[in-house]
Amino acid sequence: MINDLFKLAAGSALALSLASGPLVAQEAFGEWDADANAGIDAAEFNTGLGNELFAAADTDSDESLSEDELSAALGDQDVPYDYSAWDGDGDGIIRESEFLSGLYSAYDVDADGSLDEEEFGNFEAAGFLNM
Repeated sequence: MINDLFKLAAGSALALSLASGPLVAQEAFGEWDADANAGIDAAEFNTGLGNELFAAADTDSDESLSEDELSAALGDQDVPYDYSAWDGDGDGIIRESEFLSGLYSAYDVDADGSLDEEEFGNFEAAGFLNM
């Protein structure tokens, strides 16, 4: 009897956690979509993301990311990136604005300048909202 109750409780907890995933992404999408136009533009993305992710990636605190720092920050997230493409001014380092632009572009797969719910869901699924 106790085993059956434990199994029921564990199964219920698993079902709730799986069901809440899309709700969490939808809630975050709504919070980030400040103008409520069903899309997150680059400015909304930058505001929503803030600078915590960049600061965590910038391990030597020089306000830029080396290729090693960017690789370490994104390596576990399976984000497609090309360091030289993200280095917009070609100076060999990635500043915060270039990092945000590159990350945004990586998830704006249709390149329409707006993350829809599916694209944002992919961003969320990569774990960036939990960092």
